[in-house]
Formats: sequence, C-alpha cells, structure tokens
Amino acid sequence: MNLTDLDSVLSMENPNPAYVWKVRDYLEDMLKREGKEVYPWSKNGSLFSQSLV
Repeated sequence: MNLTDLDSVLSMENPNPAYVWKVRDYLEDMLKREGKEVYPWSKNGSLFSQSLV
C-alpha cells in the first residue's frame, strides 16, 4: 500500500476494500501493543454515534 492508497482509505474516496481491512488490522495491532482494549468495530461505531447526540 502506498500513500495514495492510504489517503483513499482515510478519506473513504473509493478505497480498495482490501486496504480498508489492512488499515483496520494495523490500527488494532498498534492498540494491542500499547496494552489498550480493542473493541469490535461495530461497537466503536455505536459509541461514536452516541457521542454525536
């Protein structure tokens, strides 16, 4: 994955679905390395939407 691919994933401008999963996996790995709890992504989405209310 190059910087253009990463930018398309982060901006959600027609990203390659495989790269979306790679970014997700990378972010989860970094959280685990820091000893932080990793939540299912659907839970994160519901927490985020609750914070917007």
